[in-house]
Amino acid sequence: MAISPAHFSTTPITQAPVVLEFLGSRPNNSTLISPARPAGQMCGYYDATTQTVELYIVDASGIRFKRVG
Repeated sequence: MAISPAHFSTTPITQAPVVLEFLGSRPNNSTLISPARPAGQMCGYYDATTQTVELYIVDASGIRFKRVG
């Protein structure tokens, strides 16, 4: 699936503060979210072994995470 620049927009950070929720465990493709979350919500998981943050977004159904970074 191609990514179209027309689907993106920006808002100055001063107008929309960013709050990243961190997950207590790494989600995988079979992890179901209960209760459902808003589609598009971004969350992070901190991996202490590699000292990196993995980014996840809630899919359109609101019940699964998709890894984005």
